[in-house]
Amino acid sequence: APPNGYERVAAKPGSFADWLRQLPLKSGSPRVMLFNGQLKSNQSAHVAVLDIDTGNANLQQCADFVIRLRAEYLYSANARDRIAFDFTSGDRLAFSDWTAGKRPVVSGNRVTWRRATPSSPDYRTFREYLNTIFTYAGTHSLARARTGATDDAR
Repeated sequence: APPNGYERVAAKPGSFADWLRQLPLKSGSPRVMLFNGQLKSNQSAHVAVLDIDTGNANLQQCADFVIRLRAEYLYSANARDRIAFDFTSGDRLAFSDWTAGKRPVVSGNRVTWRRATPSSPDYRTFREYLNTIFTYAGTHSLARARTGATDDAR
């Protein structure tokens, strides 16, 4: 339910907003844990907790989780050709390029590319792709993003 004093607006079925509303939440008032199992210091900053795996590395912070949610939506909507994010350097890596074997080699702010064995677009490969995005993208990347977000994101 929305917080007191707010009301939920209609969301187009199949839209990003509709998909977000369907995400599973942990029941009750669970504490927020960090990737390493420790408690997050500020336990009063949330009203709900998604029941979603965040991995076992400190990769999903701030913008990374917004990237994760958008990518998960596109993946689940079978719009995998629309999954693409910019590194902080401005270099873009699409999921379709990743499955074709394109891999970044990062040195400072310079990105070059190497070829790897192509992989299937299965979920394990998708998470590997996202971990690379989380490593080299962030808030600055989203500030000038070209991710194709449309009005359905509202």
